[in-house]
Amino acid sequence: MFGKSSNDTQENSKDTQKSTSFQEKHTKPTETTELVEKNKALTTEKERLERENKNLTTEKENLTKANTGLKTEKENLTKDKAELQKQVKALEQSQQVLQNEKADLKTEKERLTKEKENLTNQLIASQKQVKALEQSQQVLQNEKDELKTEKERLTKEKENLTKEKQN
Repeated sequence: MFGKSSNDTQENSKDTQKSTSFQEKHTKPTETTELVEKNKALTTEKERLERENKNLTTEKENLTKANTGLKTEKENLTKDKAELQKQVKALEQSQQVLQNEKADLKTEKERLTKEKENLTNQLIASQKQVKALEQSQQVLQNEKDELKTEKERLTKEKENLTKEKQN
């Protein structure tokens, strides 16, 4: 009794189509405008993002180059550091050798100073002996001269006595 006939269903379907068609006709330009604006906005955003991506790519390349440069610089500094450490070690060893030589030279200097002191003392003693010998020699020379003079006097006296005896 109150059931729907197949005719009613068809009418409802036609009504729905008309209503949808009416809504599409009246709402379509607004949706299209909105879509166009959205599309423009998205295109603008896409272009901005592409520029930003390009800038970021360039920045990444620059950072990669800088990073490579820094790695190279680090490697060079590491090599320099190793070389400097070798030089420091060599200098420390050289310094130790020089300190040992200095100690040896100090010991040698002390030995030579003592030897010089001994030789100086010996020289002073020898000079005193020479002076004493020279004085002794002078005394002997003086005595010799006195004896010579005495001999000459005695010889003359003898000659005089011999002459007196003969006369």
